[in-house]
Amino acid sequence: MNIELLTEKNFTPNSLDFYNRTQIVKRVYRRQNGEYALVDMPYIEDWTLERKRLEAQFLRSSECIAYIALENCATCK
Repeated sequence: MNIELLTEKNFTPNSLDFYNRTQIVKRVYRRQNGEYALVDMPYIEDWTLERKRLEAQFLRSSECIAYIALENCATCK
């Protein structure tokens, strides 16, 4: 496995297309009366293809610095 800075060469706008970004959330921290409290707030977060591509676009932008783990790839040493 190799850890590399995310670049346009190793991360495309479609790199997240097959990423399963689904999570079941039951409780979240919310600020209440100046302090954080863990509260019940169940929901399921499930990214659409459009959302995945927006996130990929953001990760590739100059607004973000990201690293990726690459395994079994041509550029890994």
